[in-house]
Amino acid sequence: MSRLPVLLCAALATIAVAAPAHAQPRIAKPTPCQEVVPPGATRPKIEETFPERTFSGYATDLLVIITHGKGETVLPEGVHVRSGSDAAKALAFYGFVVPEPDGGIAPALETETAESSAVTRLRIPFVPLPVLAGEVNMELPSVPITVARASGEVMTLCTSPHRIVVNEPVANLQNPRVAPNPDARSQREEWLAAKQALAIALLLTLLALALFFLVRRELRKPKAERSAPPRLPWLVALEELAALRNGPLLAEGKKAELYDRASDCVRGYLGARYGVGGLETTSDEMMSLLRRVRPQVAELPAIAAFLADCDMVKFARLEPSEADCRAALDRGQAIVVATTPAQHQPGAAAPAAAAHGATPPGATPPGATPPGAASPAAPPPEATPAPWKPAPWTPPPRGPWTPSPASPASLPPTTPDPYAPAPGAAASTSAPPRELGAPDGDAPPAVPEPAPSPTDSASPPDRSGEGSP
Repeated sequence: MSRLPVLLCAALATIAVAAPAHAQPRIAKPTPCQEVVPPGATRPKIEETFPERTFSGYATDLLVIITHGKGETVLPEGVHVRSGSDAAKALAFYGFVVPEPDGGIAPALETETAESSAVTRLRIPFVPLPVLAGEVNMELPSVPITVARASGEVMTLCTSPHRIVVNEPVANLQNPRVAPNPDARSQREEWLAAKQALAIALLLTLLALALFFLVRRELRKPKAERSAPPRLPWLVALEELAALRNGPLLAEGKKAELYDRASDCVRGYLGARYGVGGLETTSDEMMSLLRRVRPQVAELPAIAAFLADCDMVKFARLEPSEADCRAALDRGQAIVVATTPAQHQPGAAAPAAAAHGATPPGATPPGATPPGAASPAAPPPEATPAPWKPAPWTPPPRGPWTPSPASPASLPPTTPDPYAPAPGAAASTSAPPRELGAPDGDAPPAVPEPAPSPTDSASPPDRSGEGSP
């Protein structure tokens, strides 16, 4: 029994020696606040007020009144304690924290300017958080306060340390009970997904509106009606002449109107056929333009006589007979048919197809069996003719070139104007009217067209059928 106290003392000594090795290291004491006042500057006057007693976990305000120059600014960057700074480390070491500004208790800064100085009142809340329970004596360390001068220099002022007695919140209660939890507060966080979704929805809405307005504008545009391709002028002229022939104008006795419409039909055809402006020109202007067309227009004398007769009826008030009207329609139809391109004239498709080795419509190809005839017996295999082979082509000999009668070098002279007076004849003011359809006595005889030569047959055909005036 006498050895038991000795063993207990040895065990306690061992625990006492081993405990510091596993204990949590203490936080090093931070560097105290150091004032910085530039040379030549006057240190502002500081008055501080801090309560002597408070409760643990409750905010306690440090009121600082600073009297400084008018051009100086207290805390130019605002009241905030940066985490990791010397001030934050000093407050944490002494058991104080600064509450968040949006938590309901925020620092306050007010400045009043006088004639020669300014007074700034600064209120900074601190929350004491003692480690031990019960009544605890704590010390608020010096707090740095920056002041910016008008010259750009910055002064750092330090407040005085303040001692305070901190009690528990239930220290004045005889039978303290556990208080219920406070009401929940709304969380303030940045919801990036909601922001992105809202931005995308806004962008899609703008795109939809833009697309809607574009579609509506396109729908409101007048739609272009598809017009049929222009018909060939000779077909239109022949249909109009046939309509005049079968129309009611002759039966109603409107012979002058029929003559006028026949003239307009032929004029419009010649204008569209040769590009000479049919209805906008006089008869003399049209004949002058038609004489310039190359290749030369066929039936120039007939066209001149037809237009002259139509002018007599229209301007000289000559009353034609029914026979004259039918003859005028026949003459207009003859002019249209004579000036129609060769490839578009009736009956020109079969010779053109035969010239190219094609079979005309309705004809039986060479070597084919006509419809309804018995097919001949096939020849024996030995009687099958040999396949055809083309003979070698030999170019014909070339001789000296001579101009053909139809070449530009030997074209006939231009037909004179039938309305021009003969040379040396006196102008007559009262010429008697001539009969419709009679040849013009002043017009020279028609010049016969030269016969085509072998050289002209080798030239390419006129594909357009129109000349250039």
